[in-house]
Amino acid sequence: MIGPAPGEDASAESVFSIDPQEMIWRVARLLVDGQRTISQFSEAARTLKEAKTNDPAVLQVLSQFEEASREWFHEALPNHLAAMQVAIEAYDTFGSGFTRVEDPIDAAVWSNKLFVWRERLGGSISGNNNSSRGGTTGTGEVG
Repeated sequence: MIGPAPGEDASAESVFSIDPQEMIWRVARLLVDGQRTISQFSEAARTLKEAKTNDPAVLQVLSQFEEASREWFHEALPNHLAAMQVAIEAYDTFGSGFTRVEDPIDAAVWSNKLFVWRERLGGSISGNNNSSRGGTTGTGEVG
């Protein structure tokens, strides 16, 4: 979520904060775990398809795999990569360690980078809370 939630201090949306090295490691772990899961689903789906069954339960599982795969490649993966790109840019700009940008205009520019990169990488947003996919918190913090 960008900006404060209802009841939060409105000034929170004018702050951007990130620890780029921590973010890169966090996203790297998410990428590896997510791809491992998709690979396991893919192997299971291949096995089920080879069984050539018309069992409704099997067809339902295959449909769920297709949806999980779509979500990974069109939502989660681009979101994670966008968060990583912002972390790289923050590291290149500010160096290592925690950075807090309090100037409202600069903070807005940095917060917007996540959405720009997500769009450029073919990502989409689903649900109300995208922070688990590399979005920003209510304070503008990436992650």
